[in-house]
Amino acid sequence: MGLMSERYDVVIIGAGPAGLACAYELAKENLQVLILEKEIKPNYEKLCAGYIPAYMFEFFEIPRSVADYSVKGLRIISGDSEWVIEFDEIVGYNVDRTKFADFLASRVIKEGGVVETSNTVIDVKFLNNVALVKAGKSEYQAEIVVAADGAYSKIGSKIRGRFTSRDLGITIQARIDQNKEFSNSNKNLNIVFFGKRYSPFGYGWIFPKKGKIDIGLGTLASKAKNLEKYLVNISTHYNLEINAPVRYAPVPLTGPLKNVAITRILLAGDSAGHVSPLTGEGIKFSMIAGKMAAEAIIGYFKNRVKLKDVAKIYLGKLERSFYGRFRREKMLLKLSERRGISSSRLVYDKKIRNAIAEFYVDKTDITKKLPFIALRALKTYILG
Repeated sequence: MGLMSERYDVVIIGAGPAGLACAYELAKENLQVLILEKEIKPNYEKLCAGYIPAYMFEFFEIPRSVADYSVKGLRIISGDSEWVIEFDEIVGYNVDRTKFADFLASRVIKEGGVVETSNTVIDVKFLNNVALVKAGKSEYQAEIVVAADGAYSKIGSKIRGRFTSRDLGITIQARIDQNKEFSNSNKNLNIVFFGKRYSPFGYGWIFPKKGKIDIGLGTLASKAKNLEKYLVNISTHYNLEINAPVRYAPVPLTGPLKNVAITRILLAGDSAGHVSPLTGEGIKFSMIAGKMAAEAIIGYFKNRVKLKDVAKIYLGKLERSFYGRFRREKMLLKLSERRGISSSRLVYDKKIRNAIAEFYVDKTDITKKLPFIALRALKTYILG
């Protein structure tokens, strides 16, 4: 039996935040959009901290009811010390990735887009001025393809090359039950842990959800050894029990990449390395990239730009958005690794600690304060 072939304006690979944000913008413009997702549901059981700054809900017109937990501050723990930095208003929300993706997918469908789950993309080829997307026993035609299917993306690796160990971080995480001690002492707070007790190089976290918490840590792939030991150290701080499966995931920490777009194929989200090199945050940047990819594509279908210019326009949008920040974050990450600069020591400086808190709740871009941080760090390391 031959392959069935259906025609769409755009085929999107992956029903994560990048793919769904892109599809929504395209569907609103009455373009024929198909999303292909290998899991049984969009972003099914995707584990991640799931923090999204409040302004993103407004920017993407997402109701607060989609969120699980309101965040007004950050608890920073380093060694035997801890501090709470609270803000005057809600700064963001923790979301359950599966429920969040269900909402985003429902918007796409309401606008006429098609979401097919349990359908794995095998390959993308070009023939007669069209992209042929082979998935399972079906084949789809599209003028443009957006690959937003994560760090393991086959299509992404063909375009940008493979991520190396120097480009990757590794996270370990579990979703576990809260206890009274934790819930009573951490109202509207996310928690980050700094120091070698909690991660070999990186940080640990506890992000509350409805009745559960996501607990985990991240580090560079090159330093990822005995991570479950560090996870236990984090959990015992609050007498929490790891009573759920522990899972690992790669996190691209590449900084800005230019080879994420060619004629007819754009990469977005983790597939394109759209993850903060310092924090591993990806939802915000993935959604912004998905929207930018859609804007570039819409320009082509509205006859405002030529097909050959879509990739260039998309890259230009990325450069003007968060690529500058990623470049500075990557520089700071490399400097920290080479010089052994420890965030667990820096947080003892109140002004640096407040800047770090604002950065981790996404109220500010800490890389714009590098001269200030450098001077304070110099005082910490040399003057004591």
